[in-house]
Amino acid sequence: MSLVDWPEVSVAVKQDPLVELKAALLASIAKQARTRTPIPTPKAKPSSTFFVRLSAGEAMKVMVINEMFAGGLNPASVASALGLEKTAISNAINLSQPTDVELLNKILNMAGKRLLAYTVAS
Repeated sequence: MSLVDWPEVSVAVKQDPLVELKAALLASIAKQARTRTPIPTPKAKPSSTFFVRLSAGEAMKVMVINEMFAGGLNPASVASALGLEKTAISNAINLSQPTDVELLNKILNMAGKRLLAYTVAS
């Protein structure tokens, strides 16, 4: 199985296809973040029966990573400007680490952006 928006993310389904595809997707996102490659955002309309969903924190981190790299920033430069260790920034954008919304907003501010949250009907 593969994802419409990420054809390079595919798995030979052994158990739960959604669990296996999400793990493959997160690994692919992490690889792109390490190589400073822009992370594509979804283009296809989600299927109501089959959709690999990122958590709100994971989706927010993808946005921050893309904005950070588009702004020419890297974890070391952001850490230096904020007076933090590079590992703090690396952990803040690591999809498997807890989400620190305030720190993500500071990173966005350095890229000339700000975080704006609102609710919509689901």
